[in-house]
Amino acid sequence: MHPELIKAQIRMQGTTPTDVARGLGVTHTCVAHVIAGRGTSERVAKRISEVTGIAVATLWPGKYPHLAVAGHAR
Repeated sequence: MHPELIKAQIRMQGTTPTDVARGLGVTHTCVAHVIAGRGTSERVAKRISEVTGIAVATLWPGKYPHLAVAGHAR
């Protein structure tokens, strides 16, 4: 999914990528890198999936194949 669509989905849930970062105790840059597909933090990816209600496999197709197998989809 395009990074701007991911950010829009986060905002549509009444929060921001910065709020996601604060909640996880990571930098905004870390969250931005995961959103853009440059970072590989599973914890951040899972949280974004939880916030948006969109499966990790849909947000980043092929990036986290073991998470899709584990069934972490909302």
